[in-house]
Amino acid sequence: MLALPDIAANAEHEWSLWPTLSRAEQDTRRRLYSKDGIRWSKPAKLWCGAFAAFCAPGLHPVLALRLWSSTYRMRVFAHYTHERNLWRTTYVRLPGGEQLRVRDWHEDQGSVRLAQHPAASGGVLRWLPGRGDIATVRKVQNRDYGGHIVVIVGVDEDGVDTISGNAGGIISGGALIRRGGVARRSYRVEDLQMVFRPSTCDLVQDVSYVEPT
Repeated sequence: MLALPDIAANAEHEWSLWPTLSRAEQDTRRRLYSKDGIRWSKPAKLWCGAFAAFCAPGLHPVLALRLWSSTYRMRVFAHYTHERNLWRTTYVRLPGGEQLRVRDWHEDQGSVRLAQHPAASGGVLRWLPGRGDIATVRKVQNRDYGGHIVVIVGVDEDGVDTISGNAGGIISGGALIRRGGVARRSYRVEDLQMVFRPSTCDLVQDVSYVEPT
């Protein structure tokens, strides 16, 4: 049985590493987040999703490529939905040729993606976020799916502690940066727009994501 990677520990490692790098090395690291995280050949300008995907190694490359680069795409991923011009592959073809709905396959394997959308439900949380969960923050205009992707590395009664890429906040060593780095920041629970936890099935490599036939 596959196990989810330690997403929070990976984020903490990158946070500790970031201030030790030169500007050129940071640029190289950003390119690596896009290349190994969301499988883009060119570095993403808005790279918070690339950073989160990099911290979750082993994701099926199609999922990382198509659904982890933005908050809008994250919503499609987290809720098993589909979008006409973005993601129509709501089925999965297993190695033996059997074709199932992705959610049905996850349910059969006992590992459904956990997702909640407090921004769309009056700020109500159905379950307490945990270390290693992915969240979106920052309400943007009328969007209820947030404008920035973060990795939750701690939870207490006051809210959540997060690390994210392309961010402002505290870097390792205590310095404060305004934007553009791997930074740590706390948010109140009510500031969370979405929270989700991948399925272990998202790590299975020998399947194909297909449109229904």
